[in-house]
Amino acid sequence: MKVVELLEAQIAYGWSPAELHLNHRYLTMSQILSALAYYWDRKQELDAQIKRREEYVKQAEIEAGESPFAARLRDQGLLPL
Repeated sequence: MKVVELLEAQIAYGWSPAELHLNHRYLTMSQILSALAYYWDRKQELDAQIKRREEYVKQAEIEAGESPFAARLRDQGLLPL
């Protein structure tokens, strides 16, 4: 797991280090605390990386367009227009 992925989980869910450990049991508490310390030592650089990842996902969603499944649900009135 990348440090930014752990941070994205913390940001998205507001998890404490203990909650991160509970939800990522394959990581030790030492690994989690080390990742968080690494983040705080390189906050500006990693925040920029997180922002780039978010922008990439948004662009990929735009390029992919609506899925055929969502279009069928919309046609059936099961999704808002």
